[in-house]
Amino acid sequence: MSHYPRLFVDKLAITIPLEGARGEEVHQAVIDSAHDWSEFISLASLRNRSYLGQYKFSTLDGNEAVLLLQPRNRRNNYFKLEYSPNNFGESGRALLGDYLRQILGAGYLDDVQNARLSRLDVAFDVRRVRLKDLLIVDLRGGKSSIIRGRECGDAESYYFPFKGTNQLCVYDKLQEMIDTRKLLPQPNRRYASWIRFEYRYRRLTRYTLADVVGRMENPFQNFVIKQFGMTEARISYERLRMLFDGCRLAGEEFLEEISDTATRDKLMLAYRTFPVPSFWLRRTSIWGGFRRAIENALPR
Repeated sequence: MSHYPRLFVDKLAITIPLEGARGEEVHQAVIDSAHDWSEFISLASLRNRSYLGQYKFSTLDGNEAVLLLQPRNRRNNYFKLEYSPNNFGESGRALLGDYLRQILGAGYLDDVQNARLSRLDVAFDVRRVRLKDLLIVDLRGGKSSIIRGRECGDAESYYFPFKGTNQLCVYDKLQEMIDTRKLLPQPNRRYASWIRFEYRYRRLTRYTLADVVGRMENPFQNFVIKQFGMTEARISYERLRMLFDGCRLAGEEFLEEISDTATRDKLMLAYRTFPVPSFWLRRTSIWGGFRRAIENALPR
C-alpha cells in the first residue's frame, strides 16, 4: 500500500478528428441514439458557441460529459469530448465507453488514444493538513493569487501563476464541497481538512493521449512547499505564526523590510528551517502515477 497521495485526472477534454463523411455519420449516430439511450443523452445549451452540435451525457449518479460536434471553424477536429474521469468512477467510464462504441464504432478506443488534448487537469488530495499551514513558492516566478473565503477570511485557493496556460491551483476541497452543496455539514460533526493540488494544462493540442505520458515532465518540481511547525530558531509561537503568515502572503520579501540585522537573521533562519510536509517529499513518487492516472481516465 502506497504512503503517498494518488494522482488522478480531474478533468479531461479531447478532440477527435473524423475525416470525410465520418463526421456526419457520427453526428447522426448521436441523434439516433436518443431512442436507446434516452436516460443518458440529451441536447445541451452551452456557452461554447464553437460547435453547432451540443449534447450532454449523464450517468445515473448525476455526473455529466459534454459532447460537441461540427465545429464552426473547419480547421478544428470534428468531435470534442469533455468530462471529469475521477467523478465518473469505473462504472461511469464503462457506461461512457459503451456509448462511444455505439456512435464511433468498435475502434472507439483508437479514436480516443489518437485524440488531441485541449485540457488536462491532474490532481491529488491531501487530508488533515490545513491550507493556511502551507507556504508555497513558485520557482518559475510570475504573479500568483490568493482567494479568501467569505466567512473567516482564510485563504481557500492559491493560483500559481494567476493567469497562464499551465497553472497550479491549490484549494480547500472541503469548503468547495460545502459551497456547492455537494456536502451538507452535520451538526456536532468534525470534518478533516481536505486540500486538493491540481495542475491544469491548457492548449496541449500538439499532444495525443497516446504520446502524452512520455512527454510530460513533473510540474510539481517547480514548487517549494513549507509547512508551519517548529524551526531551528528560538522564537515564540505567536511570532513564528506571524512570520509564517507574512511570508505565505508576501513571500520572502517580507523579511527584507526588517531593518535590525540580528532580528532579520533570526527570522530568516526560522523561515529556512520550516519543515517540508511529508507528502511533498514524495512528489516524484506521486508524479510516477501519471501513466496509471491517464489509463484510469479513459472510457472502458
